[in-house]
Amino acid sequence: MNIILFILMLISAGNLIIVGWLKLAVVTFIFKCLSSSLFIATAIFSYKKNPSNTKFFALMLSGLVFSFGGDVFLALDSISKDFFAIGVASFGIGHIMYSLGYSSMSKISLKDICMFLCFFIPTFLTIQWGDFEFNGMKNMIIFYAVIISFMVGKSLSMLKFYSISKKTILLMVSGSMLFFASDFVLLFSLFYPNVSSAAYELRAVNLTLYYLGQGLLALSFAYPIKDNKEGRYSFT
Repeated sequence: MNIILFILMLISAGNLIIVGWLKLAVVTFIFKCLSSSLFIATAIFSYKKNPSNTKFFALMLSGLVFSFGGDVFLALDSISKDFFAIGVASFGIGHIMYSLGYSSMSKISLKDICMFLCFFIPTFLTIQWGDFEFNGMKNMIIFYAVIISFMVGKSLSMLKFYSISKKTILLMVSGSMLFFASDFVLLFSLFYPNVSSAAYELRAVNLTLYYLGQGLLALSFAYPIKDNKEGRYSFT
């Protein structure tokens, strides 16, 4: 069932890209909500195949739910600019939930800080030196960059479990990396001047990376991490 839901999410996201190109605002909002609700459903049904480590799943599922909220509020941005800030805040909380989830599996270390800097410094320099028009939102975007850079850097700490469960970790880390990449593309789509000629293409790339990332992360819960020495299915 989780694979079916994942495929339905990809189909819905494809339709979202098409109706966005056709500028069908109401239909776009419907497909946005549908696509995002499907990655939540994918995660829930995936977890049912592997009901272990409830705390970790609850934190990660919370991240998916806040991401859904972010999608909804950003889709309402045309109604009020306040919704944009709320949407960014919702995504920020989502990344915090992901970070807490990864931290519950692996304590924060100096290596995590180094990985955070590897993602944040290039992002900060792009924001700082790029010819962007943030319209007073630059500090908010930088703060968001801190949160998502830590999240994706911390996701790499899960690689220490790779030899135990390759499929789980590959899906999980890939999902987090794609989420980061989608937001990097979105930075140019939303704030780079004179981008209108390529706006649709950038948006299509952003949505493709985003839904693939969230979908892969959701699928990762279907595959347990097996400790061959102990014979247990667990992250710890």
